[in-house]
Amino acid sequence: IFEAIKDVDFCIIISVLEAYTPDKKTLRVNKEKLGRYVFTNSLMRFGLHVAEIRTQTPDIIPEVSLDWPDRSCSQPFDVEYAAAYNSGTTHDKTVSYHCGPLNQLGFRDHISYANMHHSTLLQLSDLVVGATRELIECSLGKKQPGQGIDCLSRAAHRLRGYPDNILGWGINTYGDSGFR
Repeated sequence: IFEAIKDVDFCIIISVLEAYTPDKKTLRVNKEKLGRYVFTNSLMRFGLHVAEIRTQTPDIIPEVSLDWPDRSCSQPFDVEYAAAYNSGTTHDKTVSYHCGPLNQLGFRDHISYANMHHSTLLQLSDLVVGATRELIECSLGKKQPGQGIDCLSRAAHRLRGYPDNILGWGINTYGDSGFR
């Protein structure tokens, strides 16, 4: 699959959040907050990417597609997207999007939700996420390189910022000392 897509024009933007605590209740309580954070971070990075390429591809219509949410609860994503789309901020107004409101970049006014079993785009995204997870685990010495590293190496040129500025552009990592 990675060999077949190597010449397709797309960009990989991944946001990674480290959230560890020996108290699993802390993670359960904060799961929605963590999900919102990763979503808004990814969305802002996507907006920055679109703003950057807009002059080269003015007809692009950016679209956000998500896997069907846990418990069919799309509300956390919907409110964050609405705030980003209309105001260029997070829902709680604590962060301003560096790219401005998404509506000014031509984004669609809604998120599309799909079941991964019926969406090749989401299936491909899942493969990229898995391969990236392996890359991070190998980098941290938690795992030996395997098929994920080989697959990701075939698509590495699609990471935002490749080859010199992937970290901070294509792959963003954050941790919270409160979860340690």
